[in-house]
Amino acid sequence: MFSKVNIEVGDNVKCFICDEIFFIERRFHELFSFKKLLICDKCYKKYPLKINVSVIPLNGVNVYFYSLFDKFFYINFNAFAVEYSMVFKSIRNNHKDNLILALDYIIINDFFIKMLSYFSLIEKKDIYIICYYIKN
Repeated sequence: MFSKVNIEVGDNVKCFICDEIFFIERRFHELFSFKKLLICDKCYKKYPLKINVSVIPLNGVNVYFYSLFDKFFYINFNAFAVEYSMVFKSIRNNHKDNLILALDYIIINDFFIKMLSYFSLIEKKDIYIICYYIKN
């Protein structure tokens, strides 16, 4: 009459980088909370986040570059979407009146600097750029 219910405290998740299945443990107080992890501990240590902030003054405004990695990795960057969104939300909440660009990666060259120069002349606001990686 009653079916047997198997209760596990945790979730099985597939890593976005190495495709391994890993287990997210939950404690009683976080049993009904939503915990989003997209990457296993091994890959998180192999590809460490090193958030770097650079500032370039341009036409009377500042251009802030936030990058999550200091070098390029051939990985699925969506694995770090949770961290990326946390940085984005922090910047958005603290700098609502400024221009924010969210990109995967940036190649800084003359064309890109000229484009930012046009943005700064039109908007007359600081520009915040968030990306995974910056190539000079």
